[in-house]
Amino acid sequence: MAEKLKPVRQHYELQTSRPTSRRASEERMAYEIALTAVNAKTEPHPDVVREFIRKCGGQPEEAIAWAWDRWRELSPHLPAISDIHALLTIWRRNRWEQEEAERRAEDRRQMEEARARGELVDYPELVHEIKALVKRMPEPEHAQRLRNMRQVEMNFSSPPMFLTKEQIAERRAAEQEELRRYEPL
Repeated sequence: MAEKLKPVRQHYELQTSRPTSRRASEERMAYEIALTAVNAKTEPHPDVVREFIRKCGGQPEEAIAWAWDRWRELSPHLPAISDIHALLTIWRRNRWEQEEAERRAEDRRQMEEARARGELVDYPELVHEIKALVKRMPEPEHAQRLRNMRQVEMNFSSPPMFLTKEQIAERRAAEQEELRRYEPL
């Protein structure tokens, strides 16, 4: 007699783990994986979950939440580790650019405040002051010699040569004979 098959109940709810010494970012990673699994209507292998936590669990919670949220917007499936890693890299780059822009804005604000108080000298004013300082200093001896040497006018032009047609033909024949000596055998 054939045995009667009983349906097995599947667990789709989010499972809670026992309290461990996980960091908050690792807990956030586990939560986001479970939420994405429910969204994808699948269950990830426990080894894959551990690998996700090992590879990406040390990131800030905000970055983890952003990356997984962005992934759920882009795809209905579970991501590969490399997909989440790429999104975390994008988040870090965006964060760095934002902090750099804020730092530059703060620097500009401080410079404007210093300029308004008269503590900051503009570049053209600085150049003018340096030129005036250089004019007041005596010129060194080696610089005087160099300046005087540059002022000597030298003429390197040679007088033109006038050759007859016979002289030109003789020179051309001599040059062709010299070229023939160097031709390959």
